[in-house]
Amino acid sequence: MTILWGMTLTQLVSASFYLLTAVFLGFAAGHRYVRTGQLCAIGAILAGIGANGFLWLSYEGEPPVVYERPGPIKRARAGERGAFEFEEEGEAAGDGRGGGNGAVTMASLNGSPTQKAEHQLMHGLACANCPDMVVIRPGVFRMGADPADEAATESERPNRLIGISAPFAIGRNEVTLREYAVFAKATRRPPNACLDLSGEDDPDLPVTCVSPRDADAYAMWLAAVTGVPFRLPSEAEWEFAARAGTTGPYVTGSHLGKGEANVGRADGETVRVGSYPANTFGLNDIHGNAAEIVADCWVPAPDQRPGNGTAATTVIKCSNRTLRDGHAGEPAAMARLSARRPIDRNARLRGVGFRLARDLRK
Repeated sequence: MTILWGMTLTQLVSASFYLLTAVFLGFAAGHRYVRTGQLCAIGAILAGIGANGFLWLSYEGEPPVVYERPGPIKRARAGERGAFEFEEEGEAAGDGRGGGNGAVTMASLNGSPTQKAEHQLMHGLACANCPDMVVIRPGVFRMGADPADEAATESERPNRLIGISAPFAIGRNEVTLREYAVFAKATRRPPNACLDLSGEDDPDLPVTCVSPRDADAYAMWLAAVTGVPFRLPSEAEWEFAARAGTTGPYVTGSHLGKGEANVGRADGETVRVGSYPANTFGLNDIHGNAAEIVADCWVPAPDQRPGNGTAATTVIKCSNRTLRDGHAGEPAAMARLSARRPIDRNARLRGVGFRLARDLRK
């Protein structure tokens, strides 16, 4: 709330004085000086109303959404976008497949970030036992389905202007069987009928058949053993990073072409992470392969979700979480950038996995 404090302090004192005078004169009106008191009371009340009205006229309204810190978009306007560039920083990222070595890269908009911003966001982020991550700087985007998207559900509409207020890092790939198996062994996590950790499958396949509670446990465990604040991305962070500046249903435009994503397979089989082209930010498998669990409790109405990029939560622990993207056995429409649906927090479903995010310490 923005108020012209230099003026309104005087107005507030004046208004209070007028109202007190009105009370006093109103009391007097009921006693000796009836007619004169009534007139004075009415005048004082009108003066008080006028002073308070002037006070409210000085209220300027909520300020526009402006992000002055380094970020993709400094002032949000509908339809505003820029040309993204992807920059390598430090150790090469390899072929983009599984078995990451903790390399960190940076995605940026409207040219390269300043050297100072690079140093602040990139310094000391790599760690030997961590997944490959991409740093995403703050910005503003429209979250949800484009009005022309006929495949969109009511929970994707209307799209909203969302501000990502703090930089974060997000996994280049979905968490793999190789990575999850280390966690399962270290924590003696019991196997389930859907998840095979015997080592017979390609270890660079995305891990699936994990519940939201499993994903949370993995992130907490990795944070504990590495000292790095890993977590699941919020729904807004996921879509912001996945879109990488695009506004349509897919990063490739209005449709997914053959060979652009692992979707629509009759056998529903996943492939090694990074087997298809990455988005402009360098994130693999944004469309298809595995559907991805995010941190948010399921909130069906767009206007009930936070507007600052944080996860939607409730005071009571939520029974349903939010799932983004579609898996290999689903049609491309389920893998649209705005596609979302609920998943039970305990459900372990074939084709459902996750990717990590992490906070950045300045």
